[in-house]
Amino acid sequence: NDGNELGLARIGNYIKKTKDENSIFLTGGDILQGQLISNTNKGALMMEVFNNLELDAFVIGNHEFDWGLDVVLQYFDPNTTGIKANFPILGANVKQKNNGQRPEFIDSHTIIQRGNYKIGIIGVIGDGQESSIMRLRVKDYYFSDAYTAVQETVNEIKNKVDFILVVSHDGNSTFNQKVSQLPKVFGIFNGHSHVQYSGHLNKIPYIQSGANAEAVGQVDLKFDKSYGLRLINSDAKNINRHPYLNAEDDEIKSIIDSYYNEISHLYTEIIIHASSFLSRDDLAYFSAKLMAKVTNSVFGFQNRGGTRAAISQGPITGSDVFKVFPFDNQIISAEIMGRDLKSL
Repeated sequence: NDGNELGLARIGNYIKKTKDENSIFLTGGDILQGQLISNTNKGALMMEVFNNLELDAFVIGNHEFDWGLDVVLQYFDPNTTGIKANFPILGANVKQKNNGQRPEFIDSHTIIQRGNYKIGIIGVIGDGQESSIMRLRVKDYYFSDAYTAVQETVNEIKNKVDFILVVSHDGNSTFNQKVSQLPKVFGIFNGHSHVQYSGHLNKIPYIQSGANAEAVGQVDLKFDKSYGLRLINSDAKNINRHPYLNAEDDEIKSIIDSYYNEISHLYTEIIIHASSFLSRDDLAYFSAKLMAKVTNSVFGFQNRGGTRAAISQGPITGSDVFKVFPFDNQIISAEIMGRDLKSL
């Protein structure tokens, strides 16, 4: 828990205390990467937490490629050692360039049972997100058209299920509109663009729940089963205030603490002080200036989108620095003509 960031122990408390036999728990991508406590163990902590919370489906995002896709897929490969995910990883449109097939252990969908009803869950990554991944990490993969992948999967499973939920690691309104018209789709979940919204398209709810665990997205679906299965009411909302979010789940806290204790010094030892508040823009400019200085170059460039957090006035720890720059990037140097630099 850190200010607006609820923390998984509190989110876990909310989920456990509000779910019932009809509840479904989904994640929409970019779930393993970004904080020191997860990065130091390549997401093992998160897998333990999700197993404890009985996650139903894990949908892949662009940052699941940051360490190399093989690192994440080891949690789903029964032939590897270590922690195993008790849930599937979904990415219907994630394809290998060499054969056009999905990588082993990535599924297009999963079908779960709730009472007498079967629910299909389909997951995709957004179109064009190859450009949001380090080229080395995604050179062997491509992402086919997300809507087409959903449409094909809906046609494959629609006669096997009572209704379908679609999770897209993207915030594309055109995609949402088209998917809302597909048969048996009764809910659409988005990710990637770090914003909070919810609404209805063709009476089908859609939602995205921001970033950094600032909110829990909750969709309630009410059906009439007198004549088949008919959606009669639905609600989609992002929840960041609730009594259950004020307390921590003991089991989740224990999992987090077991990892935190090994690296607590990086969260507590002060390495320097900030004399004033440093925004993401301040830090992007500073890092560009620093890269130019360290490499003795005339020019430094930093992608603002890769500068992920601000720094408050006061003490700075190693974990604060990592939160600003959480990605395993390298400094790349190049020689360029002055006239080309000016044109750029």
